[in-house]
Parts: sequence; C-alpha cells; structure tokens
Amino acid sequence: MTPASDPVVVLRQSEVDAFALDGTRPNRRVVVTEGLLQELRDPQLLEAVLAHERAHLRHHHILYRIIVRVSATANPFLLPVVAVVEDAIEAWADDDAASTAGRCNVAAALSTVALARARARTPRMALGVSGSGTVKRVERLLNPTAVSRTGLYVAAGASITAAIAIVMCSITTETFFEALRAASLR
Repeated sequence: MTPASDPVVVLRQSEVDAFALDGTRPNRRVVVTEGLLQELRDPQLLEAVLAHERAHLRHHHILYRIIVRVSATANPFLLPVVAVVEDAIEAWADDDAASTAGRCNVAAALSTVALARARARTPRMALGVSGSGTVKRVERLLNPTAVSRTGLYVAAGASITAAIAIVMCSITTETFFEALRAASLR
C-alpha cells in the first residue's frame, strides 16, 4: 500500500482543520473538515495539505512526539526540546509535502489555513498552524537557503544539560548507596 492510499475522512465541521491519525494499517487516516475543504477550493492547495498529513503518517511522527514528551516529563531539563522537535516535525512534513505538491503550494496552503484560523480564532492545529511559527515556516519554504541554527543550538544545549543531569544523578545515587552500606555495617 502506498501512503496516498491512506483513507481521507471528512468531518462535518465548519472549523478549518486537518490532522493525521497514525496507527497500524488499516487504521491510519487523514482527517479533514468541511471547513477546510471550503477554504481550500484550489485542488493544488488541498493536495499540499493532504501530502503534509500523509508525511506525518509515512514517517510516524507521532512516535517522535511521544518519545520527546515522555522524555521531557521524566527529565524537565528537556522541556525546551519539545518545541524544537515539534517545529522540526512540521518542517519535515512541509518539506516532504513540497517534494510532491511544490514549495509554493505548501506555503500558500499554510498561509491560507493560518489566515482562516485567525479569522475564526479556532485553536486547532491544521497543518500544525499555531502562533508566529507559521510565518517562519512559510519563509523557510519560500526561501529554503535561509536555515536557522537556533533549533540545533537548543537541542545541543538540552543534550548537554541532560548529560550533566544524568552524571549528577548517578553521583548522587552512588553517594546514597554508599551511605546505606555504611549504615548497614554499624
């Protein structure tokens, strides 16, 4: 089965929304709302949205999201990494969609959805659209040579911080067990 064969389900809702429901086949779905279909009357823009959501399915992005959120829950020093990974996942899906639907079409779909969501003031996440990150994503799509290294620096800093925290925890654990051993010998 090809990723394009993942079924598209249309919800009867006026909100502008699209998302991927990852799971084992045949339970994978791309879900779009009637509001999105009305907003994106251009078939190329709709195809860009579908390609973006199918990229999430094809690359199992939900696993990355789960891993980073569980890791950040276990180690709060990793909380800044969550936003970096979320941005990277959306950029990955944008680039994947751009390879089939075209960079300009993905950027136009992203902009159209963001504007529609702003008009409706709906907090859902069609195409991962939320906040000012949309402008950066559109700029990156339209000017692919403008690569930001901020995410790399944040990820490197979070990794170093996590490594230091692990070393500190292991030293503390060793000290704790040494104290237990000393207490048991008394």
